Amino acid sequence: MKTLLLLFFGVGHIDNVAGTEKVFVNMANAFSQRGYRVIAIYNDSPGKKPFYEVDEKVELINLAMGKIFPPISKKILREIYRIFKFKITNPVEIYKSEMFAKKIEEKIKNSEIYSVVCFEYNSVVVANKLGITPRIAMVHNCIDELIKPLTKKELEQANKMTAYQVLMPSFVKEAQRYLSTEIVYIPNAIDKVTLARQEKQISDRNKHTIICIGRLEAEQKQQHILLQAFALLADKYPQWEVDIYGLGYNLERDAYKEELLHIINKYKMEKQVHLKGVTDKILEKMCQADILAMPSAYEGFSMVLGDAMSIGLPAVGFVNAPSVNELIVNNVTGILCADTIKDYAAGLEKLMCNDKLRRELGDNAYLAAQEYSAEKVWNKWENLFKRLHEQ
Repeated sequence: MKTLLLLFFGVGHIDNVAGTEKVFVNMANAFSQRGYRVIAIYNDSPGKKPFYEVDEKVELINLAMGKIFPPISKKILREIYRIFKFKITNPVEIYKSEMFAKKIEEKIKNSEIYSVVCFEYNSVVVANKLGITPRIAMVHNCIDELIKPLTKKELEQANKMTAYQVLMPSFVKEAQRYLSTEIVYIPNAIDKVTLARQEKQISDRNKHTIICIGRLEAEQKQQHILLQAFALLADKYPQWEVDIYGLGYNLERDAYKEELLHIINKYKMEKQVHLKGVTDKILEKMCQADILAMPSAYEGFSMVLGDAMSIGLPAVGFVNAPSVNELIVNNVTGILCADTIKDYAAGLEKLMCNDKLRRELGDNAYLAAQEYSAEKVWNKWENLFKRLHEQ
C-alpha cells in the first residue's frame, strides 16, 4: 500500500471553515478511498479537529504543539532582520520548522512514504528537513500573494521541492518568474451536484437571494463592496435579499464585521441584508440562492465559486481579480465587472432583472464545472505522484 503524507501548518486553526482546510480534508479522503494509506498531519491546540468530516481510514495526526514559543534569541534576531530589512528566512520560522520535523519523524518512523504534499510554505521547510522525495508544494492563492513575497533564502527552500502545483493555467508562467523547480497546473476538485436540484428549489420561491460566502475580510474578500453596490439597488428591488456567510478569524476582522453592519444600517438595509455567520450546509444554502456574489480582489481557485458552478449558480466577479476572471467567463458562465462599486451594481442588476439570463449562465457554469470534477482532478494528482516517483 502506498503511503501519502500530507503536511499543513501555518494556519490560525484547523477547524477554520475555509478553502485550504477543505482541500486538505478532501485530498486525504479521496486518496484514502483510492486505497492509499494517508497520513495527514497538522499542528493546533490539543483536541482541535478539522471542521470538515475526515474519512475514518485517514491517519489524522495533530502534533498538538499549539503555539510554539521560540527562544528569546530567535525573536531578537527576527526583529533585527525586520528592522534592517534583511531578506533572509525568518529565524523564528526556522526554529518552528525544526520542532515540527523532529515531531513528525517520531510519528512516521518505519513508514515508507510514497509522496509528500505540502499545503503552504511552512510545510515546505518542514518537508525539506525531512528529506523525503518526491515532495510537492501547493499554492492556494495567486502567485503575487504567496510566491512573489518570498525572500531569496525562502525561494531557495521553495526550489528544493520536486514540483509546485498552481491552481490556474495562467499561474504557471507567473510562478516560473520566481521558481526554478517544475510548475504543474492542477485545479481544485469540486463536487458534482445535479442541476435539477437547484431548479426545483428555486421554482417555488417569490423572494430572490444573492449569496456571498467567505471569511469577512476587507483586503481580499471585500464584502463591503457588495453591500455598497447593493445599496444602489435595494430600493428598486425590494424582493431581493443578500445573505453573507462567514466570520473573521481575529479582532481585526471582527472590526470589519462592525464596518459591514454600519453600511447595512447606514443605507437602511436591515430587512434585506443578513450576516449569517458560519454554516456547514453551504451547498444547501447555494441551492436556495439565485446569484453568487464574488467581490474578491483575488483568489487562487475559489472552492465557493467552484461549488456554485457545480449547481448551476451564476456568479458576479471582477474582471481584474486573478482566478475569478478565469473561472467566470463573462456573459457565458457569469458576469465580470470593472473594479468600481457602480460597475459591480450594474453586474448584479443585469442578472437580477433577467431570470432567463440567470438560468442560461447557470446552465453554462454547470457544464464548465465538469472540467473540475473530483475524479478528473484526483486522477491528475495520482498521475503526478506516479511520474515524479518514477523519475
